[in-house]
Amino acid sequence: MHREFAVIMAGGKGQRFWPKSRADRPKQFASITADDCMIKETVKRLLPVFPRQNIFLATGQNYLPAASALDLFPAANIIAEPCGRDTAACILLSVLSIPGGENDIFYILPADHYIDNFPAYHADIRTAMETASGGAVVIIGIKPSRPETGYGYIKTSGSLSPCPVECFREKPDTDTAVRYISSGDYLWNSGMFFFTRSILGAFRKYAPEHWQIMHQYMAEENNQKKYDLFCSLKKISFDYAVLEHCANLLCVHSSFVWDDVGSWNAAARLGARKNPNSFLHDCENTHVFQDDNNLFFVVNSLSNINIVKDGNIVYISDSRHEEKIKNILEKLAQQETTRGYI
Repeated sequence: MHREFAVIMAGGKGQRFWPKSRADRPKQFASITADDCMIKETVKRLLPVFPRQNIFLATGQNYLPAASALDLFPAANIIAEPCGRDTAACILLSVLSIPGGENDIFYILPADHYIDNFPAYHADIRTAMETASGGAVVIIGIKPSRPETGYGYIKTSGSLSPCPVECFREKPDTDTAVRYISSGDYLWNSGMFFFTRSILGAFRKYAPEHWQIMHQYMAEENNQKKYDLFCSLKKISFDYAVLEHCANLLCVHSSFVWDDVGSWNAAARLGARKNPNSFLHDCENTHVFQDDNNLFFVVNSLSNINIVKDGNIVYISDSRHEEKIKNILEKLAQQETTRGYI
């Protein structure tokens, strides 16, 4: 007998969605592509497969007020990370924090995904959990729909699902992404993982420093020492620390519609609710997003522009340089007069 758990990772800063995403209310707590916030939408998608008491939220300790305000999770189902140390630390902390048996199955997923065709999604979850129950570590791979340079790729050996994973490829340049898609051997890495509690053995073997420090963290009672221990962990992804080293690694080919809601460009691509109170004349690839209808935007003869209004902030950016927002926010944080806007 085993239980099945879903752990939603929601500890990121979401800086590319500024100003909708702020330091105290990052994007996972905001509504961008749907009526509800990302975390609520994720929970709704999970409920047909997982009982509510088996759905957990892993988020930053500084986001606990926002997480509690959602009224979705009992306190015991919110796993607080003292500081952000990437997905290896998040996943190890989550598995160690959820009591149960050796055969329990974990589904680890980010909060910031767009998913359509829910019946197919639920069927793929069940296939992945059944596969993981036999001892495999399972990842869901997404058939690429474009030569995306912002995602990692998985090379698989075979078109049957599930199939073995040959290797991972980091975010490629455009020419390499085109070559990956043309070969038909590569899938997008969705960041959705399935495994039993035996994953702890993989951490012990492939990430011994994480294993040792996390056990000290779990046993420590002094809050400051706990904080210092957790923040001493190397900042590394689960993919690099553990996943790439696993021998029995299988991929389930997704049969649902998927995208990563990682930026305003993604929101535009997914048809996020744009501002109806606007008039765009002779514009190309230009989008207006507004948190209310208080302003009327008239935009003339612009290309590749995102205009975002949230509260008392209007952010205007060339959509081809959205990655620069992180540097902008760092500069805003350095000035006392602008620090409050981040």
